[in-house]
Amino acid sequence: MKINNYLPAFTAVLLSVVAVCLINISMVGCAKVAAPEASPDSTPPTVVTTSPTNGATGVAINTKISATFSKTIDPSTAVAANFTLTSTAGAVTGSISYDAPSKTATFTPAANLGYSLTYTASISAVIKDITGNRMAAAYHWSFTTGNNPDTTPPTVVSVAPANGATRVATTTTVEATFCEAMDPSTINAANFTLDHGVTGIVSYDAVNKSAIFTPSSNLIYSTAYTATITTGVKDLAGNAMAANYSWTFTAKPQPGTLDTSFNGTGMATTDVHSSNYNEANGMAVQTDDKIVLAGSVQLFGNNEFALVRYNSDGTLDTSFHYIGKVHTSVGNGSNGSAYAVAVQPDGHIIAGGTSYSGARMDFQLVRYQPNGALDTTFNSTGMVNTSIGADQAYIRALAVQPDGKIVAAGYAYDGVAKFFIALARYNSNGSLDPTFNSTGIITAEIGSSSSQLCSLAIQSDGKIVVAGNSSNGANVQFTVIRYNSNGTLDTSFNSTGIVTTGNSGHDDYPFALALQTDGKIVVTGYDDDGSIDDIMAVRYNSDGSLDTGFNGTGMLVMPPIGNSSAGDDDNQPVVIQPDGKIVIVAQGYYGSNDKDEVLRLNPDGSLDTTFNGTGSTMVTFYGEHYPIGVGLQSDGRIVVAGWTAYLSSSYDLIMRFNP
Repeated sequence: MKINNYLPAFTAVLLSVVAVCLINISMVGCAKVAAPEASPDSTPPTVVTTSPTNGATGVAINTKISATFSKTIDPSTAVAANFTLTSTAGAVTGSISYDAPSKTATFTPAANLGYSLTYTASISAVIKDITGNRMAAAYHWSFTTGNNPDTTPPTVVSVAPANGATRVATTTTVEATFCEAMDPSTINAANFTLDHGVTGIVSYDAVNKSAIFTPSSNLIYSTAYTATITTGVKDLAGNAMAANYSWTFTAKPQPGTLDTSFNGTGMATTDVHSSNYNEANGMAVQTDDKIVLAGSVQLFGNNEFALVRYNSDGTLDTSFHYIGKVHTSVGNGSNGSAYAVAVQPDGHIIAGGTSYSGARMDFQLVRYQPNGALDTTFNSTGMVNTSIGADQAYIRALAVQPDGKIVAAGYAYDGVAKFFIALARYNSNGSLDPTFNSTGIITAEIGSSSSQLCSLAIQSDGKIVVAGNSSNGANVQFTVIRYNSNGTLDTSFNSTGIVTTGNSGHDDYPFALALQTDGKIVVTGYDDDGSIDDIMAVRYNSDGSLDTGFNGTGMLVMPPIGNSSAGDDDNQPVVIQPDGKIVIVAQGYYGSNDKDEVLRLNPDGSLDTTFNGTGSTMVTFYGEHYPIGVGLQSDGRIVVAGWTAYLSSSYDLIMRFNP
């Protein structure tokens, strides 16, 4: 045989084998690598509670013995061989049952236990969970019986929601806690019901001795419900409740609706001094949920600072200047109007605005004691007047720092052709703070023409954020500026301390700003396209860049929701809820009447349709209405303030909405 004759064939076979191997290697190399599997459950089950408890005495002789586990147990292991009961008199016979929802195994003795005997219950380490993990060790506990059987019916000791509770979340579970351990097999949908045909899952928490009803769908807003525990529930001794137990609660109202528990109607109006002219311009919610409005009232042809304080329920607070309202002549006894208000931690109230003495208009501050009297420790008179600019200066926003210093923001006139931004910081005694820009005052021209500030907030790090408007030469823009606590521009904010934002070709006017807990800044106002003013909101990251997590661009411009054909939305106060949702109030003109539109956005800028079903609530007024502030009370209820005019009179107005 000649080997050479076989070489071609052998070579061909060899090459084929190599090719196949290479293909397999290639396929393996290109295959998607599977994600690693989750680690298997290797945690042993444990006993978390028992009934009777370890060391218990006086235990009823007709009791059942139960053990609740940390995990769901394999029912095939919850058998008599693995759950035993013994005493000095010997082993106790009985049956074992297992309730998977409550993870509880129950030993039911075949006969009553003996009097005054000590028993030891044992759970074998053979018991395992549904993934096959056995207990790390056997579990034992002991108890001593008394001289009598348990014939006392179980009772309900607490319920949630509480009996008579109102404003209950529509996603709530309903719970009843018993005075003793219960037989889990009797805690079921037949024995624990909720009216109005509500269906759900009923479970038993052996650790807390609680029955839990979890509705299969949300409850209905503003609906009164009755929960009932029937006599079908029994304790471990087999005693049934003596009578059915029922309690009632009411689900919360639809979010975004007027809260009729506020002054009976959801709103209140106030005439400060039997005048035809009352105008609220600023609002603050105190820590005790009382509400302060600041503005002006006209008396004998002159305007005065005017404050009103309401109790949390919308009634006038008569502990404030006896009647709940006060008006103060400022300046040289001439005109003055408050446009902003802030409450100090000690309850003193600062109102800021403008006073007019005939020759000029100045920054004007007035501080009141919590009872409404002037605080004469503030500049000895309770008032401070500061001249800025040529002849005009206006406070439009106030904030109190944690150290008690007061920051005022607004604008002043250059005496020629334009306004410029103005800030002042005062010590708590009313003197200007020289550590702020060395004089206590900052003025600056922003953009190519007039610039103004309308809103102010203090960050947790002491930096001061202000919002207003400025012009780029073609259009008016949102303008946000951040200062360090010493009054210098914060160059970590947009590298210059200043950022401007506009909707191309439109004039954009901000009205308010609010700080989120994550440091982001929300500014609201309106966008003027030359015909209709639309609601506008912008959110900035803490570094001044637009937050694209808000409406995809950081900016939201939307027409009035309640009427798409016409409307002017000029005042847009804003507040951030603890859950990050954003509440904006807009004023619109519809035909012959004004409407307030309260809308709520999700944190991403989309409408929150849980709010009145659409994301928006409309309130109609006969005549004019101007919203000027929005705030939150401690329970989350939304307070909106402003003023309304009808015929020849105007009044302060306050409303409250369900959150």
